[in-house]
Amino acid sequence: NATNEFMNSQFDDDNYDTFVLNKDGTIIYHHDKNRIGQKIDDNSLKQMALLGNKGNFRLTDSQGATFLAGFAKVKRADWIILTLQTEDIVTQALNNVMIDVTKKSAPVLLITLFMITLLTIYIAKPLRMLGLAASRMDDPDVISKIRAVSSWYFEVEHLKRVILWGTILLHKRIGKLSSQAHTDPLTGLLNRRGLHENIEMSLLNNSVVSVIVIDIDHFKNVNDTYGHDVGDEVIKMLGRHLKTNSRKTDLVCRTGGEEFLMLLPGIDIHLAVVIAERLRKNVAEMSFPICQHITISIGVTSFLPKEVPIDAALKTADNALYRAKKAGRNKVIVQDIPEDLALMLHKQQND
Repeated sequence: NATNEFMNSQFDDDNYDTFVLNKDGTIIYHHDKNRIGQKIDDNSLKQMALLGNKGNFRLTDSQGATFLAGFAKVKRADWIILTLQTEDIVTQALNNVMIDVTKKSAPVLLITLFMITLLTIYIAKPLRMLGLAASRMDDPDVISKIRAVSSWYFEVEHLKRVILWGTILLHKRIGKLSSQAHTDPLTGLLNRRGLHENIEMSLLNNSVVSVIVIDIDHFKNVNDTYGHDVGDEVIKMLGRHLKTNSRKTDLVCRTGGEEFLMLLPGIDIHLAVVIAERLRKNVAEMSFPICQHITISIGVTSFLPKEVPIDAALKTADNALYRAKKAGRNKVIVQDIPEDLALMLHKQQND
């Protein structure tokens, strides 16, 4: 009786049944006293024997109900304490625990997810900015944008340095190729492509523009007599002289061979003639290597950019240069732009 009272105080729970068995499987304790003295089925005994001193297993009673069983052997008394609980009760208890855990942990999980999202955005932001900069490497201000990217951890700092170095090299290469494409390699002056690329800026906001076309007289004789190296030196010296005696706003161009062109924004025809005559006299007085002296022929015209196409001015200046050469060279010839030529080229542009 004392043992039963003690065990009832320890194992009194409606959710599971507790049995105390002797070594042959006879029930020596159960809260239902009518079951004391009965024996459990042999399958349960076999399973407990296979599992050793303690363990758990699933069993099904004669009515088809499934139970989860756990047992432990008490060596000193040679007893087996067996606990049974229906699978539905265990499942329901687990579900209740999961629901309770979910309810209690949901706010923490949401806050954690929010913090992880913010951290992810913060970590990914410099990578996203570097990727955007890398996709626009040809932008003029991309280098300053890359430098402005915050690189607060090692990987971004390393990637930033690589992209920045590559972008700087790319811009240097682009600048070098652009310079080579737009400048004459011998004189460093603009070539024809460079002239046409920069011509719009010279025509913009200028009421009048003058054109001076220059050609070296008898340059073929210089090459034939002294060699092409001397001819190249003559061209380089003349190019430097033209550049030195021009303004920053003037366009000085080597259009090919021994021919040069100067585009003078804001200079009317009278001042253009003065400039051309001064150039002609200075060149005639200059001392060149080996060949000593050369002369130049010059054609001059001026035009109003809003009324006359640039092509008409260039063609007119070329015609004036041709007349200077035909008149004996070492001369400056001025020619106005014919109205019919201006109208024809203007119509072609509109078409």
